[in-house]
This record gives sequence, structure tokens and C-alpha cells, in this order.
Amino acid sequence: MSSAWQRNTPVAVVLALLSLVPLIAGCGRNRSAPVELQVRAPAAPDSTRLEIRAHVAAKGALNYRWFSTHGNCEPQESTEPFTIFTFGPGTASDEVSLEVWLAGKRIGIGRVAVQSTARARQAPDIVFTVVPPYDAERRLRGRQHIAGMISGEVAPGWVVVVYRRNERGIWIIQPSITDRGGLHADGTWAATTNSGTNYAVLLVDADYIPPDYVGALPAVGEGVISRAIAFEARSAIPAPRVSAAATPGSGR
Repeated sequence: MSSAWQRNTPVAVVLALLSLVPLIAGCGRNRSAPVELQVRAPAAPDSTRLEIRAHVAAKGALNYRWFSTHGNCEPQESTEPFTIFTFGPGTASDEVSLEVWLAGKRIGIGRVAVQSTARARQAPDIVFTVVPPYDAERRLRGRQHIAGMISGEVAPGWVVVVYRRNERGIWIIQPSITDRGGLHADGTWAATTNSGTNYAVLLVDADYIPPDYVGALPAVGEGVISRAIAFEARSAIPAPRVSAAATPGSGR
């Protein structure tokens, strides 16, 4: 990390810096590019914003896709390795993730956990208790179960909206635009979803109209109360087995 990016960061503290995250299961045949994320506070004092720059050990027409658990990245997608991150309302800590794409393929992932010194009212946390497996090639048949819980008191009218992410990086609402996940008075929620590479949940007001598919998830605010992303599902779907009876030359 250069000295210019280390100075004058009293309003935000970088909790973790992950210089390389290998591609998750299902992409093991591709070699991932090292990704380093550098974080600093902007020149003007603002405890809710951070400047994040990426350094990637790869050449070519790279595309950068930024997203976070609670906050917002601007831009969310660009050809420049730079974004302005804003903490979500009521949050003082978050994790920012970057995907680097080249020629339609994801070649690297970087993540960094950040914390602001600003004191804010804590927004409800969304916790996953059941997450479907990583399934980039859609080998799973039928809908999968996804579930979790909301911390704190659940307000009347709150609704859970579930998204899955496909192999092209598009978030698609689940199960459909007209069907939302059930949220119970004790804070637990459950829904069904088609399989994908990642899964996300939005806690929203009853009158919020979610998009049916997006490249970047809606940020917290304007009807979105909280947001959570399962960056990596619990396990990968194994390759289908070929029985001896179906193997050429087996004599059967």
C-alpha cells in the first residue's frame, strides 16, 4: 500500500485487507489474478464515505464490479479500478467486494472489511441459516430452500426479497416478481430460489417495488431497510458421475 493511501485516515479504519481470493468452486479450472484493494478517507472529512482503489495483476480490457453488504459503491461497474463507497444508513461497518472480469469471464475477487468511526443507529442485521450450494452450471433440479433471521424487533409491514445471481453476474429476483419471502414475527424468514452462484436478501418496506433483475443490488435507503449477501455458498455441486454401464468400452 502506497504512503499516499495510508495518510490521513482518522475517520475510517480498514479492518482487513485480502489481497487474493481464489475463484470459488466451479471455476477451479481458471487461474485467478491477484487483487489488492487499497482504502482511504476522502480529502474532505466525511465519516460515511471511503475511496477504494484496486490493483490487479492482469492486463487487458478489465471490467470492475463493486458491491457490498449494506452500503453503496459508485460506480458499481466500470472500466476504472476505483469506486467511492458510502456506508448504509445505520451501519458503521461493512465488507466491500470487487469482481474483476475479462472477456466475459471472472478472473479475480478482492474483499476488504471497513469500519467508520461515526456512531450510528444500528440497522437490522440479516443472517443466513440455510444457503443453497454454489451452482454455476444449474445442475440442481427444482427450487432450493433458503432461510435466515432478522436481528432485533420486526416492524409490521417489513418484507423479505430474495435474489439469486447467475453465471453472468446478474441478480434475479426469486421466485418471481410477485412472490416475496415470508417474514415471521420472531424475525425468521424462509423462501425458495432457483440455484445460482450467490444469493442475496433485502429487507424492505411493504410498498417497495424491487427490480426483477439487476447488475448491482439496490442500496440501503429509499425503501430498502437492510441487505445481506451470501458471498460464497456452503458447498459446490459435484460433477455428475458416469457409471460403468454408460462408459464406452465397458463391455455393457
